[in-house]
Amino acid sequence: MSESFTKEGERIDKFWELLEHEYSVKFQRIKFGDAKTDGSLTHPKGGLVVNIEVKNEVGSGSGAIHVQNAAYAAKYAAGQAGVLRQVSTCPTLLIELAGPNMSLSRAVFSNVVVCDQLTPLVSLLWQPHSPLMPQAARCFAA
Repeated sequence: MSESFTKEGERIDKFWELLEHEYSVKFQRIKFGDAKTDGSLTHPKGGLVVNIEVKNEVGSGSGAIHVQNAAYAAKYAAGQAGVLRQVSTCPTLLIELAGPNMSLSRAVFSNVVVCDQLTPLVSLLWQPHSPLMPQAARCFAA
């Protein structure tokens, strides 16, 4: 993911390709009015398992990447008010990719939304002397 991408869509396509190859899953984009997710993985019974938010660079776009990703997950969970929400908190892994940097967050939905950042924004560029390199590897292994 340290390649140069001129368009956000190219970065999204490459990230999907890597995740789909490694984990044998199929991502989709979910629409909410005029907005749509950058990648979502849903459970066959209706829950949102993973949501991805991608920015071409850190600070680009119209808002904080973590907040935007959590908002998409909350919108999806709000639409799941039926049987699923009565028996599950709909835990969701949130992946944020900004340029060659990635972070992980999680969201659960009970009577309130709880969203926590699990990792800081970690560079995916190879930096052999950085103490954060093992953390980047652990993010993908998780």
